[in-house]
Amino acid sequence: MSEITSYAFVLDVNGKPLAPTKEQKAWFLIRKKRAALVSKYPMVIQLKKEIPENKICKDEIRCGIDDGGLHVGIALVQKCKTKNKVVFKGTIEQRNDVKHLMEVRRGYRRYHRYYKRYRQARFDNRKSSKRKERIAPSILQKRQATMRVIHRLNKWINITNYWLEDVSVDIRALTDGYKPYR
Repeated sequence: MSEITSYAFVLDVNGKPLAPTKEQKAWFLIRKKRAALVSKYPMVIQLKKEIPENKICKDEIRCGIDDGGLHVGIALVQKCKTKNKVVFKGTIEQRNDVKHLMEVRRGYRRYHRYYKRYRQARFDNRKSSKRKERIAPSILQKRQATMRVIHRLNKWINITNYWLEDVSVDIRALTDGYKPYR
């Protein structure tokens, strides 16, 4: 059984992202006043000196994203000469109340319409819902939440590649016990 090592993101004095280091070394640098703590989770430290461009590690950092309905998994893997190491891993818990909030908002809008006097109900008057290439608000929010986390991680480390796991699921097989012919 191997112990999982936690890593900290490192920035130089100008905010330029450097190669990640082990958390123990990061805390050592903070205690010795050679670095300052920027964020505790994920751990980010900022060195108090400038690192020249030729001394910066240029290892490839890959970002893997496992997109799900309720949870999105994100992992950053550093490709090294001997073996790859996981620098960061985490999950994003997605909101699942967007559809309900949109329905509440619609109820307020409809109530306001007929409150003082009767006015004919209106429908099909929302430009955004008829637009081509439209994304539903619940799906749009999930995509934006994932992109927000990726942009924040990109400030602390140079990500070179992205992998999105795309899995198609047969809902009938899960609910009805349906078995497709093979």
